[in-house]
Amino acid sequence: MDSRMPAWKRKTSVGSSLTSSQSTMDGDERRTSLPRRRHFDLSLAASGLNKKYGSSEVFAVVEECEAVNFFQASRVPLGQTESIRDDPNPNFVKDFRIVCETKEDEQKKIRATFFERHHAVLGGNREEFLATTEFYVGDLISHSEQCLDLHLKNKEGRVSADFGVAFVSCEKVPQRTSERQDMMTIRFGVEGGGTFAGPAAKHPCYFVVSRELPQSPGQWKRVYRSKLIKPAKQGRSTPQTNLPTDKLSVRSLCGNDPERGILIEMYQLRAGGRRSIESRATPILCGHVVTTMNALMKHMLAGSALHLECELDSWMERGRFVLDAGTIISTRDGDRKALMLCA
Repeated sequence: MDSRMPAWKRKTSVGSSLTSSQSTMDGDERRTSLPRRRHFDLSLAASGLNKKYGSSEVFAVVEECEAVNFFQASRVPLGQTESIRDDPNPNFVKDFRIVCETKEDEQKKIRATFFERHHAVLGGNREEFLATTEFYVGDLISHSEQCLDLHLKNKEGRVSADFGVAFVSCEKVPQRTSERQDMMTIRFGVEGGGTFAGPAAKHPCYFVVSRELPQSPGQWKRVYRSKLIKPAKQGRSTPQTNLPTDKLSVRSLCGNDPERGILIEMYQLRAGGRRSIESRATPILCGHVVTTMNALMKHMLAGSALHLECELDSWMERGRFVLDAGTIISTRDGDRKALMLCA
């Protein structure tokens, strides 16, 4: 047995004493028992990217590699992630649909390439290669946790700790996913003088929502990032109005499972200087809370708040999420749903 081959490609010696007809029959039964077509949502994150510029955006391009002949392979683009500013550890919201119908599909390679976009001195944006990685579809979907940690490589294929690590995960989705999904309205806000006090009160923030991966407890798939929320004016204690409102499907939020873990994180952007804060600040995690759809419904009915677990370096001694008026949490399809959280 070749130990270098992927686990899902290796042939086992168990049952080698069977006759050829029995072996063929068992093989036919296994092939017919496989689902005709399986759909997976592929997610991507990275850690320790070797960024070259202080103020830049990071994004990734995902491609499917198909062999044309022994010497050549074609690349079919699957898409591009959103751009994340000034973060060497990006966790992307956008996912990519892969379809696995045959054994040949499992032998396809997926390549993820990370780029850095920065503003050149002479004008215009420039994109520069950071690192790349690739993996077999079969290695990912057959993994017990359906996730892989992959060392990143340079253009020549050399692996180094300086290039960072990619984290790839997937989750099986229903074959018949309706375009009319059960949608939820989602909105975040910040009370002036409520959650923050002192030096923290002057910095804008944003919120991130993730759902727990079913095959890998403790690992999270990022599904939503709010727009930047500017702080209220000094001395104002009333909640902000005209906050941005977005739509998010219940399947994206919790996989249609009311007991699936939901992670809500609050980040701040801090920087000095005269340039816009979005162009130079590094996000700092202030606090987080883990909940579920069922737990949110209980908080809504009881009128109670969700308490944040605050980070040591966040300038926050305590924090909480209050469910604003207009929040409607339901686990039934077709019911109106709205999540209005105010920190």
